[in-house]
Amino acid sequence: MLSNQARYNHCCRNGQVKLLISRIPPLSLVTLFNQFQFLANIRAYNNMFVMTSFGGKVDEYVNIGSGPYVLKIEGKVYHRLCSYCTPPNERPRFMQMYVYDTENEVFNRTTCFPNENRIPLNSDIVTLLIQTLDNTNKLVRLFRNARDLCQSSDIPTFSIHLYSSYNSSCYANPTPGCIGAILTDLDSDYDGCDIVIRHRVNGPQRINTLHHLYMPLKYLLLFIHGESGWYNKLHLTGDEQETDRKMTMNMFYNYQLHNRLNMYALLLRGGRLFQQYMVDAYACIEQDRLNYLRYNQNALRNEFLQGIHDAVMRGDTKGKDIGKQTFFPSTFTGGPRYMYKHYQDALAICRVHGNPQYFITFTCNVTWPEICRYIDRFPALKTEDRPDVIARVFHMKLLFFTNFLKMQKPFGKVLTGHLFITYQMTLMLQLIPTFPFSKRNFLFLVM
Repeated sequence: MLSNQARYNHCCRNGQVKLLISRIPPLSLVTLFNQFQFLANIRAYNNMFVMTSFGGKVDEYVNIGSGPYVLKIEGKVYHRLCSYCTPPNERPRFMQMYVYDTENEVFNRTTCFPNENRIPLNSDIVTLLIQTLDNTNKLVRLFRNARDLCQSSDIPTFSIHLYSSYNSSCYANPTPGCIGAILTDLDSDYDGCDIVIRHRVNGPQRINTLHHLYMPLKYLLLFIHGESGWYNKLHLTGDEQETDRKMTMNMFYNYQLHNRLNMYALLLRGGRLFQQYMVDAYACIEQDRLNYLRYNQNALRNEFLQGIHDAVMRGDTKGKDIGKQTFFPSTFTGGPRYMYKHYQDALAICRVHGNPQYFITFTCNVTWPEICRYIDRFPALKTEDRPDVIARVFHMKLLFFTNFLKMQKPFGKVLTGHLFITYQMTLMLQLIPTFPFSKRNFLFLVM
């Protein structure tokens, strides 16, 4: 790449992140994504066809009293998958809708969503989505084949096996049928990370976030062809002598959240479903980071923080009061040591240069002309449907403002300053870093 050309690092790490180019969605689906009535209910339409359900411990105590509804989840967020056949005396749900009573499929799917406080769902749109998914989505075709086998009387009990990764390299065209198979018995190549969907199970099984179908099973309207998501065998491209070649989950989602020239990104036009996808993606990234800290505690030199040193110093030799806790270093965004570190940095500036003369709060205005000019290209979308664009414009405005204070000096010479950022957006935490800047006594609170 020539030195006078633009270089892109945020979206693809200067060309090191390369993924398969998404195929163009059917024209009928493109037309739907340009209709406001469809986008107003896109989450309901998507939930009609999802194969996995949402799992998590919901705290309802936060909604006691007046005020808007708040969804608060404690612990881990996960996706669950049930068997492909309906248990006795139960209604079909999620993936079972692809197998059970498909002759009345439109009625079965629409009756699951009442029309209270919502624009009525259109049965013609549901019929169109069924036909589109049957023709384009390889996951749907796999379950339709399972339906045909269930209707046959001479077929033994079988299982649906979804592989944990593509059989071929992600830089080549995937081989036909590599996404999964229907097996009468698990073969010798079975991997513990694969998804095995059986005829009857006692309860829903959790799906590993490392599986490349974790997102496509949940967001069928955003991944209409069943495109692969992130999995732990993805690698970067470039210099082969580099040791760290793995593509992290954060790199993968950063690549997805950028629009590209001459490429139709159905994901970025998903409206409220796109917002839900970003929240889910951030939960996956956060869980991946927590898992890394959990399984690499020995590398963090935390033996003095586990209570062993304190117990020995106070004379406890039985060990009954000694417990093992997970240590979060200051590099973990949002952790207690992360917040305390920035608190100490602010106090250090005050100790050396004195108290700040200015306390500036910098907020975002969604009616900025840069944001409105971009959103006007998508008539069916609202401003809040593209929080990625809002965050990037906000970041540029913030950098421009700090440079203005340092270079133009409207309040005098800048001695030192500290930038403390608090975010209300989920995945955008990964896109906008927190950093200190030097020279005059300023304390910024960025919302």
